[in-house]
Amino acid sequence: VVGHRASEILPGITESPLLEILGRAALSGQTVSFDETLDSLERHLTGCAYPLGNGRFAALFRDTSDEIALRETNDRFDQLAKQNRTLIWETDADLLFTYASHAATAVLECEPDELVGRARLCDLHPAEGRDAFCKTLAGLFARKEPFTNLDHLALTQSGQEIWLSTNGIPLLDGDGNLLGYRGTLTNVTERKRTENELIETNKYLEITTARANDLAIQ
Repeated sequence: VVGHRASEILPGITESPLLEILGRAALSGQTVSFDETLDSLERHLTGCAYPLGNGRFAALFRDTSDEIALRETNDRFDQLAKQNRTLIWETDADLLFTYASHAATAVLECEPDELVGRARLCDLHPAEGRDAFCKTLAGLFARKEPFTNLDHLALTQSGQEIWLSTNGIPLLDGDGNLLGYRGTLTNVTERKRTENELIETNKYLEITTARANDLAIQ
């Protein structure tokens, strides 16, 4: 690139704030950092420009477009997961959380780092019934079985009891050894409440119908 103008190396730079930033390094004699999008190339560049004297400069930069696109995609996914009250998680082979998405704040009222490396998947269950739930999950892990719609109780950080629906798939190495699991936790409290109300209504109707039939027979 020696002997070429910046506009030849980076087409469209003359219409970008980046040209002014590079010129500032050359004229001011100070190192200048930049983090700019070059619209003509649809690329995002991050780097520094260093003065060389006599109105010249050197620039080191890298294309961070893919990183930014991935970050934006992850942010959109996190926003959607929070809206749907769905937490994405990963554990090791011993049920210990190794990853928890930002939706942990919406689902469990805690930060992801309060789960990662500190809690097991089954520790979310209230104390009553926790051992049985841990055994259920341990059995699934031992058999390396995927599971879907595993409904269970959980406690939020504030102590509120909620219902979660858990899905998980095993993560295996090249030899088929279990590395852990990846899955989702979704708050289904409203659904469970509706189901329970429907069950109670059906029971009431059955009792009422049975009494009506008894009166009719008498």
